Amino acid sequence: CKELQGATKKIDLWRLPRVLIIQLKRFNYTRYYRDKIDLLVDCPLRDLDLSSYVIPSEEKSNAKYDLIAVSN
Repeated sequence: CKELQGATKKIDLWRLPRVLIIQLKRFNYTRYYRDKIDLLVDCPLRDLDLSSYVIPSEEKSNAKYDLIAVSN
């Protein structure tokens, strides 16, 4: 169509793992330099609820995670 179109991106999960590992991008790279992203990451230590991202209803009961470790 060669015209600018509005779009949205949506991610749905069908199944959640028993152990969820999340890696955050903490550096911003450009062509000439690298800079650390200083934004505060606020995550609950207990009961991180991902049920709103899971499609089948039977998987929603297992959609809560507790934080176990952090690597700096």
